[in-house]
Amino acid sequence: MRDITIIAIGGKHDSDLKSAIERYETRLRLLGGVRWLLLPSIASDIEAVRQAESTSIRRKLLNNDVVVLLDERGTELDSKAFADKLSQWRELAGRV
Repeated sequence: MRDITIIAIGGKHDSDLKSAIERYETRLRLLGGVRWLLLPSIASDIEAVRQAESTSIRRKLLNNDVVVLLDERGTELDSKAFADKLSQWRELAGRV
């Protein structure tokens, strides 16, 4: 099975989200390895932050990686639909 790498800006252990993250990470481990890559948060104006974070993330990617961006304004998937998508992406690439 292929590993899943989660690239996050800042810390992954926001106190409000810690238990939810841990439960979800446990589920993801059933599909294979899970690796966290935490990149430092950059304090500045919002557009400069966005550009710096994008550059930082792109430097960590390989050519055949599948990149999944999660955004509260994006398409909402239930757990089953997301798991199905994740399986499809993992079949397409070396890393997700």
